Amino acid sequence: MRKPLLTTDFLDRARRHYADEEAVLAVDGTRYTYAELGDRADRFSAALQDRGIEKGDRVAVLDPNTHYHLEAAYGAMQVGAVHTPLNYRLTPDDFAYMLSDAGVDAIYADAEYAANVEAVREEVPTDVFLTNDADAVDGDWESFDGALEDADPAAYERPEMDEDDVITINYTSGTTGDPKGVCRTHRAETLHAYLITVHQEITDDDVYLWTLPMFHVNGWGHIYAITGMGARHICTRGVDVADAFDRIRTEDVSYFCAAPTVLNMLGDHHADHGGATTGENPVRVATAGAAPPEATIRTVEEEFGWELKHVYGATETGPLVTTSDAKRHYDLDSDDRFAVKKTQGIGYLGTDVRVVDEDGDDVAPDGETIGEVVVRGNQVMDRYWEKPEATEQAFSERLDGYYHMGDLAVVDEDGFI
Repeated sequence: MRKPLLTTDFLDRARRHYADEEAVLAVDGTRYTYAELGDRADRFSAALQDRGIEKGDRVAVLDPNTHYHLEAAYGAMQVGAVHTPLNYRLTPDDFAYMLSDAGVDAIYADAEYAANVEAVREEVPTDVFLTNDADAVDGDWESFDGALEDADPAAYERPEMDEDDVITINYTSGTTGDPKGVCRTHRAETLHAYLITVHQEITDDDVYLWTLPMFHVNGWGHIYAITGMGARHICTRGVDVADAFDRIRTEDVSYFCAAPTVLNMLGDHHADHGGATTGENPVRVATAGAAPPEATIRTVEEEFGWELKHVYGATETGPLVTTSDAKRHYDLDSDDRFAVKKTQGIGYLGTDVRVVDEDGDDVAPDGETIGEVVVRGNQVMDRYWEKPEATEQAFSERLDGYYHMGDLAVVDEDGFI
């Protein structure tokens, strides 16, 4: 049997089995059940269709980690529109480029950041502008909540969708040129969410703290995995370490993601202020980016009592493609675990991760010979938005059919990157 893999299945499952359970703790303290979250997403779907949004149209979301982001994302995807999250730290010129490049048809922007879109309004190809606080934004912006109140949640029509349809466009950082729109399909997003559910050990009783930006590759897939499992979202407006510790204690947070820099910020804050580092639940934290130094891992695991999972990837790959959480390769009570946890690790299930030389041949697994990391997996992007030459180069430069990460690495005798 073949059942299409659709991103809409995650919220559908949650409200079918967890309708009366808490889904989201909003920044303002409002708590929403999965039935309520689903109703608000349905209303946004209806509001989008009332404004002419159709399958394949792009809906941009400029928002920190609030419930509005979740509602806008699912509301857009339910009508087959392409969820296009944007980095709220960027400039008006950045937004003008990305919104025009994607050809967006509607924009939801948090009131704190909407001015940066308003500044380039005439350069943006849409006349649908929504925000959470229209009174706080100069220009002609509609109220998101007002649009939901006026919408009939039963009125929207969900179109036929195929798992190979593009459903998200995530823009790269643009460090070597203009940002590129990474096109990801229902299938890629779904399988990536399945993978992180397994490797990050996500369950329905998890309490997930949003410190990782939702805009960053859809929060590493957690807008799907946490929702689909029926776990709780604890929303924030970014990283505030004092608030993070408070939420961990008072909301019994069990899981979150944090770059090594954020882990260091948490360590510095705790060294200065002390206090409990957990609530009722044990805590695990995923980190990615630069390899965390041993001192950081010691702080997280020995002082905080958390379990650290080091992962690796890129916007184009889902993002996550490897993990160093391979417990049979180290003694949990020995310092030998640090040497393993500092590596990028081994490939996720169903993911082919290799390090190759200039001829596309695998480097020797000696921990010394350097090559480029290349990846093949179901979570890898479909293409760059309207950039066929860049797509071709990304998948064929050294080894045909593999996405080329642009990162140099070595491989040890156990296959760890």
